[in-house]
Amino acid sequence: LPEIHLDPDMLREHELQLIEAASHPLPDDDDDDL
Repeated sequence: LPEIHLDPDMLREHELQLIEAASHPLPDDDDDDL
């Protein structure tokens, strides 16, 4: 298996995005009433 080098900053940013996405569920398709 090829050795994979992950960027800590990239991992942290990705984790923050996952947390934000989890705390803010995607709105329904009928979100025309903004």
